[in-house]
Amino acid sequence: MAERLRAAEETADQEPAPVVVRPPAPVSNREAADLLGGPGPAAVGRDNVANLGGPAGNRAVAQWLGSSSGTGVSAAPAPGATQASPVQQKQPAPNPGAQHTTTPAKAVEPPPIDWIESLPGHIKQQIDNFTPDQEKAAGQGDQRLAEAQARNRVTFMRTMRWAMGDDDAVIQKHFQDIAPIDVGDGDELWAHSSVRDRLATVKTELEAQGIPMPKTTVGLGMRGDHLSRGTKGRTWFTHAVGFAVDWRAYQTPRITDERLIKLFEIVTGGRPDMKASVESDTRIDLEIKMGQGTADPAESKKLLDSVDAEYTRLTEASDKFKTDLPDETLDRLRELEQARYAVITAQRALARLAARKKPKATKDEIDAAKKAITDAQEHYDKVRTAIVPDLPKLFEPWTKKIDERIDAIDRHFAQAGIDEEQLTSDFGLKAKVAKAAALKDADARKKAFEDIAARRKYREDKAAELGGGTDKASLAKGRKQVQELIDEKFQLITLRGMKDGLMNNTNGFVFRGKLATDDPAIDQLLGLMPENRGGFFTPDQEGGSSDAASGKFSGQHGYGLAFIKAMVSHGFEAGMAWRGGSDPMHFELAEGRKFLKTAGQSPAPR
Repeated sequence: MAERLRAAEETADQEPAPVVVRPPAPVSNREAADLLGGPGPAAVGRDNVANLGGPAGNRAVAQWLGSSSGTGVSAAPAPGATQASPVQQKQPAPNPGAQHTTTPAKAVEPPPIDWIESLPGHIKQQIDNFTPDQEKAAGQGDQRLAEAQARNRVTFMRTMRWAMGDDDAVIQKHFQDIAPIDVGDGDELWAHSSVRDRLATVKTELEAQGIPMPKTTVGLGMRGDHLSRGTKGRTWFTHAVGFAVDWRAYQTPRITDERLIKLFEIVTGGRPDMKASVESDTRIDLEIKMGQGTADPAESKKLLDSVDAEYTRLTEASDKFKTDLPDETLDRLRELEQARYAVITAQRALARLAARKKPKATKDEIDAAKKAITDAQEHYDKVRTAIVPDLPKLFEPWTKKIDERIDAIDRHFAQAGIDEEQLTSDFGLKAKVAKAAALKDADARKKAFEDIAARRKYREDKAAELGGGTDKASLAKGRKQVQELIDEKFQLITLRGMKDGLMNNTNGFVFRGKLATDDPAIDQLLGLMPENRGGFFTPDQEGGSSDAASGKFSGQHGYGLAFIKAMVSHGFEAGMAWRGGSDPMHFELAEGRKFLKTAGQSPAPR
């Protein structure tokens, strides 16, 4: 399940990232989301994120704990090993005339980790970043895994000290208070006791209205982030400490791709995120008081009324998006998705045959199942090959609207006498400086820096021209106009990328091989993939009163307006309200968010 969208916070004062024993997952758009995230408006400027549209490749595997990581924290000794005495640094020679003494440097004690062994296996596996088999092998004497386990636990504690404060007793009690909720059919939702208590209250409140509590199993989730923080802010870790829960990820996906945000705006007239009555920390503080029952009733009502209005807008806009294109376009794309799903269906049929024991599948049955896969794949390839050249025509109603936006910006640039290629943002200049400095050829490096100087001069000349002079006030006015033009250039890049994606399926913008929880393909957002209802924001259909009456969690009903308002009323922050991008699947306890944001200075949720 996808990781969650978070605010970019407190990155300047972070210590170096904790050490990783095993390489984490490849870098993805989650890095961009960390910079783009809410709840605050415009957490980072456009120029800061313009190059984050498609980060790729694996992160480097970090060194073992205890290598020169610059953290000042010593590694835990391997089980059964003797820890060497710390090597004292050589002290400078004393000044004969000075009256002072020197104190030898002391080694930093490793954090306590013995208590972790008493935690439930589900939590230990996440802390250790182990599979169940690896966890078992480490406990049975696999020395290599036992050493890795000890290192990862020390790194976990270092990360939690940074995120939650230096009181190890608070950290220990917090994780001892994480436990599962039985959500039915043998499934569990793991969360901190503060979250479990609030969810129980929400569940009771919904059931009194004949609405079942929507089912999910996506709560506690470290995903290895505690071993490699990178630039993540503290509030990224709400899932890692059991403060956050996700619901209905495929029908309420996280949207951070500027192309999708802009396309949604062009088609529906609004953004895919919720505009609440209050923003940022003001909303968090209000939600905390609402959860504690101490909020101003008038302010609470304003917030809940804005949730109500935005819920209606988003559901209607999502439906409009799904039906805005001509039937011919939707039919062709639906045919493609049905052909793709036929391949998946055939593959599953073969897997069931191969696993069948009574009666065991015959060779003829297996051969027939394999042929069905081949036939389905050939049909899918044929349909896909036929649709690609037709994409420009199929999406013409949208690309015409995009062209209108592009033409308007082009005209503005022409009126201002702007050389689009020469106009460069601060971020762009910084990137060019880094690239030029890395050049080994002296002539190439000289030319690169001359180009950078010319671009800087171009910006200043344009500022003077647009501002009407070179005095301080005129330059300030002109620089503001230049920045607005740079913002327009960013929009232009976004619009062109959107058009290219629609016309050529660039990087799977229109269709892909499977569902996604983050920035899905257009086909999924149009609701054309057979596996899911799709859409930007698609709540559950009404129903489930029998589940509500019997106290059961529901996988089909419950996620809707009453649920969202109840969650907010009881102190949860809704990710759908994040202005840097929308994450409607995500809810986190507002008190927990503030506890992390303040590194444990704000009271811990109870």
